[in-house]
Amino acid sequence: MFAPVSDEIRDYLEALEQYAGEVRVYSLDLTSAPIPLEDIYVQPNLLERGREAPSESAREALNRQPRMVVLGEPGQGKTTLLRQYAWMLARNPENSRLPVLVELRRQRQRTDTTGEAYEWLVERLPDVLRYALGTAGRQHLCAALKRGKASVLLDGLDELSEEGRLQVQELVGTLRENQVILTSRPDVYRVR
Repeated sequence: MFAPVSDEIRDYLEALEQYAGEVRVYSLDLTSAPIPLEDIYVQPNLLERGREAPSESAREALNRQPRMVVLGEPGQGKTTLLRQYAWMLARNPENSRLPVLVELRRQRQRTDTTGEAYEWLVERLPDVLRYALGTAGRQHLCAALKRGKASVLLDGLDELSEEGRLQVQELVGTLRENQVILTSRPDVYRVR
């Protein structure tokens, strides 16, 4: 595991495991109780575009690739795939990278933050994860990002404003040796 593991990082991983490991089903005026993701999630197979290779499970592809873009229309499972991967990483004591699940829609506009402090990521973490990190945990998170020891899961590039998309795309370069997985609708990603 990404040593040393502080109490704050342990709390963060527990919060991530719970947050990413449950889903709620929404319909008209009703919302279900949380349902464990592993009870309903079916691992998709992916076929790499432009390659004549056999398909492989999404988990295998995500584990193998240092950089990946997952494209799909709304409702095709991009967010669920990222949540399932984050959940799997948070539960795995052998994992050498700190999973960072970033919901880009939490801050849709360009921000005044810079890439070095990674505030652009922290401000887009789900509230429960930001709270679990606390100040000391943020420092550990930033240290892991600087060392290239994180899996940064960026969900929803298409949900940002044009200025927000440009900023995030510029700041992704500051993630250097970290694994980066990005989701987007195809039309928005291809325009960029």
